This record gives sequence, structure tokens and C-alpha cells, in this order.
Amino acid sequence: MRRWWLDLGSFAVALALAAAVVLRWRRGHVALLSSTAAPAIRLLALLIVFVQGCADRLRGREEPDGQGAVPGSQDMSVGAGPSQQVEEDMSQGANAPESSGTTPTLGPDAFPLADEAALGRWARLVADDGFAVGPGKRFALALVPVPEATPAQDPRWLQVASALEALADAAGGAEGEAFRSRWRAHVEARKAGGSETIAELQALLSSMEALPLYHAGLAGYVWRRAAPLPVSASERAELFGRIERHLRACEALLKGQFETGPIEFTAWRSKAAPPVGYSGLKVPKGLLAAAKGHYPQIDAGTWTVEATLSLTVVDAGVTLLRAGRASELQAGQRFTLGRLDVLASGRPAKLRHDELGDMSLGAGAVVTAWDVGQRLARPGSERVRAKVAAAQSDDSKALEQLQSILPAAHLEIRRALAEKPQAPGSPGLRTLLELFDQ
Repeated sequence: MRRWWLDLGSFAVALALAAAVVLRWRRGHVALLSSTAAPAIRLLALLIVFVQGCADRLRGREEPDGQGAVPGSQDMSVGAGPSQQVEEDMSQGANAPESSGTTPTLGPDAFPLADEAALGRWARLVADDGFAVGPGKRFALALVPVPEATPAQDPRWLQVASALEALADAAGGAEGEAFRSRWRAHVEARKAGGSETIAELQALLSSMEALPLYHAGLAGYVWRRAAPLPVSASERAELFGRIERHLRACEALLKGQFETGPIEFTAWRSKAAPPVGYSGLKVPKGLLAAAKGHYPQIDAGTWTVEATLSLTVVDAGVTLLRAGRASELQAGQRFTLGRLDVLASGRPAKLRHDELGDMSLGAGAVVTAWDVGQRLARPGSERVRAKVAAAQSDDSKALEQLQSILPAAHLEIRRALAEKPQAPGSPGLRTLLELFDQ
């Protein structure tokens, strides 16, 4: 039971003190408190703080929601209750009829956080605590910016290792240890300059989702590691489909907070020690229901609408694999190629871009937004190269034009930046790459 009488008494004492101060001020006294009253007032203030602290400790033990819990909100402290969520195997089953042998296999498309306890564990991993960023965001900020071929002695790897350990410790349990093992092996492989397989990247994503950690920055990192790998269309589409669902979950949680209010952090306001496991995080009432309601119709946010390429099918025989579904494209059909899409051709075919011209797909070709630029004919490649050169010379119009053809131009942009990193227009090109990579 909340000690309302204690709060009422504290308010009455404070009101009496304020009235005494005002009266002395109106009478023209220089000192607001006399030499006799000042020690008594200080002693009374200390007594009030002590009693209030004891009451806070008692409330922390008596009330499951912790100190000052808002009715309807959920306390994110350790011990808030075990999760009943069962991790789904995303590599089994199918959710769309097959139109070709390249259809990826994905499990049922359901919102991944099954209950309030799972939502609470996610919140503890991603929410800021008012003084520092959450452990998930800290890990992403440390790992994602580290460029390829960074030597093992670089101090940035120490920051990555520290953030990884903090995140795994915050997650705890067997899932936290599995996450620590998977990502530590990945970091060590990167430091050694080794390569990775699509199965290893699938395992990285699975270890994240088992915590559960749904973070768009880390999902984009997995996509960027997988994009250049030479794998089959179905393997690539399966991973991209999982990433698409991961990003949709992030968007649904974000949109849900627009309706219910954000996750809030309340610092412990007593001089007494907080209850064991107190985190101060409060999840607004209804966030889980709101996120579940948005998930079926929500898309992957900027991954759906930015860094795309509009193309026209010249020859039939091309299959578009998107979000776990395969669609046969007809000759003359226009479509938009996104970063999470995969194209597979059963026989030689051509695609056409209005400005860059034709691009050829051989029999059995697998094409994504990462490597579609390599399929351009010579005239199209020369146009891309000319635009990149102009943008690197600080031509703002060329930079704007590159934004509309990023999938076809990003590899040329990377080459130009490696050759002339200090050119006048290089900062603008780096911004475009950030748009493509994240």
C-alpha cells in the first residue's frame, strides 16, 4: 500500500516552512531564518529525507512495479518475470506459394516479441538510461563504423570488445552467452582478415533475435557483410527476408511508441539504495499491442523507399524474390529494385534503366542492389563513372543525380573514394554511401 499519509505530511511541513519564510521576508528581516530556528529547520529537513528514504525502500519491497511505478506501465527491472516466448526457427516452412525453385524458406510472419516479458528484455537492451546509450546501441556504434582491413592493433577493436561484453552481460542467461560466443568469433575473424559464410551471418542474426535484440543498425551491418558473398538466390533471399522482418519489427516498435509514448528512464530519487535489479525503465502501457497491430502492414522503413533503382524487364525469365515471396516478372514490366531484393534469371535476359541503358543477366545469374551496376553495358558504366567524377569535383547536381541511381553507382563511388579520399566532393559521396549502407 502506498504511504500517502507520509507524502501529505511532507507537503504540509514544506508548506509551513514556505509560509514562515514569506512572513519573515514581508516583515523586512534580512535573515530568512533566525539563528535559533536555522539548526532546527536543518535537523527537520534531514529527518524528512531519512523518513522518505525509508518509505521508498518499503515501497520498493511491497510494490512489484518498484518506486513510483505509473499505473499501467511495466517495470523493466531484473526479476520482472520470466519470458514465455519460444524462439521461432526462421529457416523452416514457407509463407508464400512457390513460383520457381528459388523461393526462399521462411517461417510464419508474426511479430517476434510474444509477451510483455520479452518486450521488457528488448527494452533493457536498446533503451538509453538517461546517462548513457543502451548496450545494444553502444555495440552498434562501436562495431559498424570500423572499416574493412582495420588492423588487429587498432584501438577501435578494444571499444568493440568492451561494448560486446557489456551487451552480453546485460542480456544474461544462455542466450547472452551464445550471443557473446558468436559475435566474439565474428570480431576475431574480422581482425584476422578472414571471410565468412552466409550460414555464419544467419547465426549472427539468430543470436541477436534470441536475446531479443532488434536493432536496425546491427541488421544493416549483417546485410552489408552478406551482400558481396557469392551464394545462391534462395540462400541470399532467405537471409534478406529475415533481415526485412527484423527491420519491420524495429519500425513497428518505433511507430508504436509514437502512439503510446516512449520508453522512459526514471533515476532512483532516494538516498537509500534502490531495490535489487532496479533499472528505472518504464514501458508505456499498450506498446506491445500497438507494435503487434502495426507489424502486419508496416514496411522496412528507409530500407524500402531509399537507395532503390527503377528498372524495366526486357526479356521474360527473371524472378524477383522479395520478403520471402517469388514473383515472375513479365517482359515490359516495370519494377523497383530495393536493397533487400534478389533477382534470379533462369535464362539469358536483359533489364533496362531509362538513363543508364541495358544490363545483361546470364543464365542462372543472381543479382542484387549491391552488384547490379556490374551488369551495365559499357555506355551505362561510363555515364556512372562520369557522374561520380563530377560529384567528386564538388558538382552538386551530379551528386543529386547519383542519389537516384545509388545501387548502380555505389561500387564506383567506393573506388573513387579509395583513390581520392581528400577530393572536394568526397564528403558528399561518403554521405551517399551512408544512405546506401544503412
